Amino acid sequence: MSVVSPGVPSPRRVTVTPRGGLRIAASAPSAVVAAHPLVRALYPVVAQALEASADVLTVRDDLAGDVAVAFTALEVTVHLLGPGGGRSVPFAGLPAEPGESVTSVEIPEVLRRLDSGYLKVPGAVGPVAVAVVLRVRDGVVEEARVAVGGADGVPRRLSAVERRLLGARPSDALWAEAAARVVDEVPEQSGERAELLRRTVERQLRAVGGAGR
Repeated sequence: MSVVSPGVPSPRRVTVTPRGGLRIAASAPSAVVAAHPLVRALYPVVAQALEASADVLTVRDDLAGDVAVAFTALEVTVHLLGPGGGRSVPFAGLPAEPGESVTSVEIPEVLRRLDSGYLKVPGAVGPVAVAVVLRVRDGVVEEARVAVGGADGVPRRLSAVERRLLGARPSDALWAEAAARVVDEVPEQSGERAELLRRTVERQLRAVGGAGR
């Protein structure tokens, strides 16, 4: 996949889509996007993930890094341009075809202003990264998306964790019970790494969702 597209004109760095989501130019500097008021207000998980990649110059450069975990949680759409024209695919649908370049990513408006956050924690077995997106309404978790960076470098959603959260009332006990399901979802991870991941998921659920709200 070609992710360097010097010949492709870039749109404005961050724009609001007709449906109210955000489109982010792949060539936009990561620091600029992370500091953008719309990104920080609507999708803080993206801003925090980009801030975690201090040595990355553009959003395009981080598509396999920290922001990939946030994009996996948000189910962003990737816009591509190649010899056959343009097309759009889910972020999970990458890599692109030969000759295609990533021009922008689009975050759906349905996830605007949800509580969200990104956390990367170092460990003796390597860092673990967690992205959490929650909507709590009337004291109940109405939307839950939890993604982690895998040991193989491929982000994934934690469906069992998400199912435990949906319809439940936020509490420290809930965060702990949901995070306990991490171990079953990442059987290929070592015991020490899986435990670090469990603790990090619980910590981030508590940070994003609070307790007893």
